[in-house]
Amino acid sequence: MRLFTFIVERAGGTYCSQHLGADFDEAAKLFVGHALEIGHLNVASPKKERLLNDVRDAVALEGLANAFCASHLDGDNELWVINIVETVVPEEDSKALGAAQ
Repeated sequence: MRLFTFIVERAGGTYCSQHLGADFDEAAKLFVGHALEIGHLNVASPKKERLLNDVRDAVALEGLANAFCASHLDGDNELWVINIVETVVPEEDSKALGAAQ
């Protein structure tokens, strides 16, 4: 499993979450689900799919390893700046993370 950290700047706040997935796409889907759970995104399917597509279109940040950036304009015309970092954790910590999710 791979760990990804999502750092979202939106509506004057910074929101961080981490998601384990077999690959980036799986972690991105978990991130979108998390955004739904905490109320940053309503359940309207087109908005959910649009956010997922925007995250999937993240671009690598030049000169950095495992760091990406995406943007998303939500239904309220609020801009989301989404920074994504593939986070490397020591083996013993990765087992604990897997059990926690």
